[in-house]
Amino acid sequence: MTINDCFSITDEGTLCGGYTVEQRDLFFGEIEIPVQLNGVMVKSISGFSNAPMTSVTIPNGVKIEAQTFKDCKALRNIKLPHPLSDIFPETFSGCENLEVSLLPKTLQHIHEKAFYGCSCIQHIILPASVTEIGSRAFFGCHRDLIINVLSDDLLFRDFSVQKCHIIFGAENYLCQHGKENNSSHPFESGTVLHVPKGSKAVYKERFLNQYEIIEIK
Repeated sequence: MTINDCFSITDEGTLCGGYTVEQRDLFFGEIEIPVQLNGVMVKSISGFSNAPMTSVTIPNGVKIEAQTFKDCKALRNIKLPHPLSDIFPETFSGCENLEVSLLPKTLQHIHEKAFYGCSCIQHIILPASVTEIGSRAFFGCHRDLIINVLSDDLLFRDFSVQKCHIIFGAENYLCQHGKENNSSHPFESGTVLHVPKGSKAVYKERFLNQYEIIEIK
């Protein structure tokens, strides 16, 4: 029996990772999602919650459904596919050993609780393509979490991130987002904002002086 024998696939091309107790040992270690199964091209994946693998490689062009890797506590590394526009709700929630810093440059939306409880994530770089971060997307990550924001057009939902350090590299960020289309409380109390030189006053006014703000030299 091989790992492919543990997968099932729908007519629409959704590969499911359900497995029996007897098959569990096949999910240990590094797992590679097949490009096709039983003659059907894999278009999306789901159903790997609680699986014990440590690493996953996903073929390019494959969509990752919501909660696909929820509570995969042994998962450390994942090779995300290209292009990838969405990381859906709770996709990696509870993956307490996952380490992610680089996200695809095609990514647009990180939905609510996408990385909730991923306590090993210390550094996230949000590509310029990202336009929206859902509620509690990064809550429960490392207590010294650093988030680099490269986008100048990014909507944070209420309490998108926990107390952390956020580095704004896009000088036009606040020009793009006024109070009418962004949360007044996007970050947890105690968050430190690192902003472009000369913009501290603008950020203080925008966020009602709620956060510590440090200008980048």
